[in-house]
Amino acid sequence: REKDEAVTPHGLAKSLSTLAQVQMKQGRLRDALGNAQRYVNIMRSRLDVVQQSLSTSALGENLNSRELFGVFLEIAYSNLGQPDRDWNELNAEMFEVAQFPHITDTAGAVTRMAARFAPQQTELASLVRQRQDAAEQWRAVDRMITEQLAGKTSLPRNRELELRRELVRLNEKIESLDETLREKFPKFTELTNPRPVPLKTVQRLLKPEEALLLQTTGETGTFVFLVRQHDINLAQTDMSKKDLDRSVASLRKGLVAHRPPFDTTAAHYLYRNLISPLKSNLDGIRNIIAVVDGTMQNLPLSVLLVSPAASPESSSNFQQLDFLALHYAISVVPSVSAFEALRSVVKPSESKEPFVGFGDPDWNRPSAG
Repeated sequence: REKDEAVTPHGLAKSLSTLAQVQMKQGRLRDALGNAQRYVNIMRSRLDVVQQSLSTSALGENLNSRELFGVFLEIAYSNLGQPDRDWNELNAEMFEVAQFPHITDTAGAVTRMAARFAPQQTELASLVRQRQDAAEQWRAVDRMITEQLAGKTSLPRNRELELRRELVRLNEKIESLDETLREKFPKFTELTNPRPVPLKTVQRLLKPEEALLLQTTGETGTFVFLVRQHDINLAQTDMSKKDLDRSVASLRKGLVAHRPPFDTTAAHYLYRNLISPLKSNLDGIRNIIAVVDGTMQNLPLSVLLVSPAASPESSSNFQQLDFLALHYAISVVPSVSAFEALRSVVKPSESKEPFVGFGDPDWNRPSAG
């Protein structure tokens, strides 16, 4: 694998991950962490290749690497208690690795949006639109050729040649636009290539009353990071992806009108595994900026219960439930890189008064205005 690294870097990363897990079983924590760091560096360098690729399947390589990143977190977490380890340095490294699973199409879209709105130069706006349009055309042509090769469609020989020439032309156009953007607008390039954000960068963007919460859930457990202006705290819980999915699905049913009662048990279970382990580190925090993982993206954090319900009957009386929204203001972003992009382009508010909105639907009344 090492001799063939240039051809199969992802294969080498998987082999190093397996080796690191074996070393963990043998109690060789230092060796395991060394190999884990090696394969994470391989995946980090692959990120540039994935992001520059126009193929719609390219991002799948990063998404399929979730397990590798999860293994690293487990190995690094086991090393935190070693006397020869710098706790702060390893925690910061784990925070960056935990961001990889969140670098998705959604996070990339938010980052690109921020870059699109950040500058005032009309030339940049025009170049961005040309690049995005050309990339969409490239993917459409590439999809047609792929379907032809897979036997799903049948194209005349001359039509296939035309498509391949069009692919080359679009590729050259995109490369030219990228080169122009790199030369004239280097900041745009930084914003449009989502990547893990260093801990110190996140801390500089946070206000004293803010904390960023980052969740990563795998097949065997969950890691939760809580970042404040001057510190970072980490918790590991036993909540697996299966446990998370089951609890979120049950809660979502109870949030729809005329469905089963609100599942207070699941709401408190999620709080115990996502917020409670770091509760003592939230003193003085008013706003939690959350980067949640998996199916938690389909559920508002505000409906988690800080305290268990007094009885099952209380699930129908929401005024008696201790929702997380009563303790903190909660913002949700798809990735840490998206938070960085949005925070770096937001303008100070010019409003003279705060805004408050009320929503209290009466499901039993006919809607009349």
